Amino acid sequence: MTRRVLVPLLATAVACTLGLGLSACTTPRTVGPDPSVVWDTDEPTGPLESDPIVIRARAADLAQKLAQNSNDFSRGDLRSTWTGSAIGTMSSDRVNALKNPDNFEPRVAPGPTPWNAMAVDTDEDGNTVVKGCALADGWYISDGHPAPEKPADSRPTELTFVFDGSDADALVSRIVRSNVACTTTDVAVGRFDPQPRLEEASAPVIAP
Repeated sequence: MTRRVLVPLLATAVACTLGLGLSACTTPRTVGPDPSVVWDTDEPTGPLESDPIVIRARAADLAQKLAQNSNDFSRGDLRSTWTGSAIGTMSSDRVNALKNPDNFEPRVAPGPTPWNAMAVDTDEDGNTVVKGCALADGWYISDGHPAPEKPADSRPTELTFVFDGSDADALVSRIVRSNVACTTTDVAVGRFDPQPRLEEASAPVIAP
């Protein structure tokens, strides 16, 4: 990210020094270091956890949560796990939401989505998909809604990561969360430390 903001920052400094008519000279917004993920018990385990595509799906989920919590969609881990069009949609959706504060409830994720990998498959379009069972019902923090203490008490539903293609380096194009109930046990629950702040979800968006 430093490489992306260095040139604009220098250009702004020169323009301010020379008085080139800028209405305001401000430093681009920066985001602090990423939080750690602290697991309630153990990290995710299971027969599919060593599969590179499952590892990639978990990385994509984590990158998305960190980007949405901070409104920073320029993150390198987001670009390395998600398609450009998907990132653009995430960013523009948040920009549009911030333009309508009366209809926008700031929310942050308390940690990565709690889910178990159930299968790695291919859809009808030839795209690799990772199917999981998630406990993400209510997995958010908002004003008046603290992070759930026991996510396992929620109703688990199906979660699918859809990749853009079937190559080993394919990127996630979307995550589909359905209302179809599923059965799973011993889902690992990880929480961000420090806990994300709600005001970050309303901060100016850093575009891809």
